[in-house]
Amino acid sequence: MTLKEDREREKSRREALGKFLYNLAQTCFTAMVVGAVVTFFLSKVKTQIFIGLFGLGVVCTVAIAYVANYILKKK
Repeated sequence: MTLKEDREREKSRREALGKFLYNLAQTCFTAMVVGAVVTFFLSKVKTQIFIGLFGLGVVCTVAIAYVANYILKKK
């Protein structure tokens, strides 16, 4: 293989991994943040539990999106 092919393959891998992590961040947001909000309004959940799940969901979503952005920006 040539150096150009190796670079192109590595770029393709980084893009695929970045897209996967962005999708994982979306899934995390949907499951934890939106799920916590819906559960809070539909059932009697303690406010502390709601805030904990909501905060954890936001932190996880931001962290995963940051890693995906770092991978895509890496040269």
